[in-house]
Formats: sequence, structure tokens, C-alpha cells
Amino acid sequence: MDNVDNKIGKKHINKYLNRNQKLVIFWILSVFIIYTLANVFFNSDTLSGYLLSGLIFILFIIGIIFISAQITSSNNYKISIKDFDLIFAALGVVVTYELTFLFSVSTVITSAGVGILGYFLFKKHAMAIYCGSFAGMTSSQILNHYEIIVLALICAVVYLFVKTIFDGYGGRLGTIAFVSTTITVLIFNKTELPTFETFNIWVIIVFSIMGVIIPYLIQHKLNQSSIISSAVPSLVIGLVSLIFPSMLIYSGVFFTASFVGMSSKNVIPNFYSGLFIGLILSIIFFTFFNFYNGFGGKMGLSALISVIIYVGINKFFEKFIKPLLIMNKLS
Repeated sequence: MDNVDNKIGKKHINKYLNRNQKLVIFWILSVFIIYTLANVFFNSDTLSGYLLSGLIFILFIIGIIFISAQITSSNNYKISIKDFDLIFAALGVVVTYELTFLFSVSTVITSAGVGILGYFLFKKHAMAIYCGSFAGMTSSQILNHYEIIVLALICAVVYLFVKTIFDGYGGRLGTIAFVSTTITVLIFNKTELPTFETFNIWVIIVFSIMGVIIPYLIQHKLNQSSIISSAVPSLVIGLVSLIFPSMLIYSGVFFTASFVGMSSKNVIPNFYSGLFIGLILSIIFFTFFNFYNGFGGKMGLSALISVIIYVGINKFFEKFIKPLLIMNKLS
């Protein structure tokens, strides 16, 4: 009898997983990000760090809950090892890493450059290449040339499973890269790099807002691809930082924000929403500044968290605050 019950139980579980693969993977990825945010909170060493990371943690969970409610079960979510995106995601990792090492230039330049080349040479697999390039931004002080091969393989597999999760949300490709990098770092027992850079918070805010708005307008007003909209202006800013080295950190902020600008109009409906997310991103940049340095995909993770927080705030306002304001107005 127990064997029969076990078989029935397993059958129901398998049936649920088959119909809800997307939702299951969504929550696995979300829990990973929640763990990352918790790590930032518990390892903060200042009051402002605790307060900001705690606020980000709460707002992110609110956003995730609202987004999860919109995911429906589907039999159309297919994963195939014959998907050539596996090869191109891995290629993006290795090419970006080796170009950065060979030419000793900013990872913003190499990742954006690889993204542009990938779009024009292999348009069908451009997203996979761009995703891989974010993992390839991992510092050579953390992973060596042999370990980066492992990262490339892991990134390819993670991309295969996660590539349609958070579809339309800017930063999802970088988050895939961050997950892959974190797994690889754990495998080889490596640690993040210390930070020595300084920055002006007001300049951070300016570049954060510009980095969202410019790619967003290029994509939705000039009807360019999300990759071109992110990579081209970021490459320009990256090249300018070669002339003015003090701009290096701000080119990274712009590149991070450009991932937000890759969002679809269903997620970021207008220019003003982009402005708001730019402000959110600048706060996240400040909060994450001393964490996960040298990890490929950190920028994309920050972008995705910003977008999810915006969605959470927007949905919470529409569902709870707006009806109260209407009721008060009527009364």
C-alpha cells in the first residue's frame, strides 16, 4: 500500500513540475536573489547599510509576490540540450574574459563590444552571447583561464533553464550570469575582491538615470533591439573612460542602468517610470558597493532587483493605496 501511495505521490509531483516548470524555476531563481540580499543585510557594517539593504529586501519580496501571481502554468515551457544557445552563451563568457585579459581594458568595453558583435554576426543567438559576456566580466583575480571554462559551461546550462524567466525585465541576463559566477566561485572556494574606489553619489545618480533613459529611448522610440540599445551607448561611455580614468566607475553605473533600459514597455511603460527606477538603482549601487566585487553579472543583478522593486511599488500602490485615495476623495 505504501509503495502504491508513493507512486501516486511521485506521479502528482511530476505532473505538477511538468505543468509548472516556469513557476518552479522562477521561485528557485527568486530564492537565490533573496539569499543574496539577506547576505548583504547581515554583513552590512553601517547603520545606513542595514537600513537600505533591509528596505531593498522587503520591497523585493513584495515585487516578487506580485510578479509570481502573473505566472500561469504552461506546457509550452521546453528545455532542450539541442539548443545552440548553450554554445553561444559559453562562447560569450570565454571571449569577453580573454579580451579583457589580453587588452587590459574595462570589462564594460569588452562586454558591450562582444554584445554588438554577437548581434550582427549571430543575431539569433545574440541574447545568449550577451548573457555570457556578463559572466565573462568576472575578474581574472578571482577565476583563472581554466576556471573560466567551468564558468562558461555552468553559464550555458543556467541560461538554458532560466532564459525565459523574467522575460521583458531588464537585468535578467546579468542575473543568470551572476548565478553562474556565484556557483563557480563556490566550487573553487574563491572570494570577492576588496573595494578601493571612491565615488560621488550625485554623479552616480546622474549616470544611473541617464543609463536607464538613453537605452530605453533608443529601444522604444528609435525601434532598435534591446542589445544595441544597451551596448552601443555603454561602449561609447566605456571608451570615454579610457581618456578620463576617473569616469571608470561611472561607466560601470551607466552599463548597469542600461540593462534596466532593456526592459519591455509592459514592464516600464514610460519615461517617468525609467527616471524612478534610475533613482532606485543608484540606491542599490550604493548598498551593493562593497559586496560581490569582481563577480560577473553583479551589474545585471542590481538592474533586475531595481526593476522588480519598481514593479512591486507600482502594483502595491495600484492595489492598496489608490483605492483608498479614491474612497477618501468620494467621501
